[in-house]
Amino acid sequence: MNESEPKYRVRAPHTDDTVTVYQAYAPGIGGPAARDGRFPGPGSGTG
Repeated sequence: MNESEPKYRVRAPHTDDTVTVYQAYAPGIGGPAARDGRFPGPGSGTG
């Protein structure tokens, strides 16, 4: 790795006021979250 390059980099759509970052989740977590509009709670059997 080039020493002048950062170890990690986030590429995301942005404006002067906002940054939108997307996170990938395993299907067992992401599916229920997308369906229900929230993440499954503890003890839900997923994750």
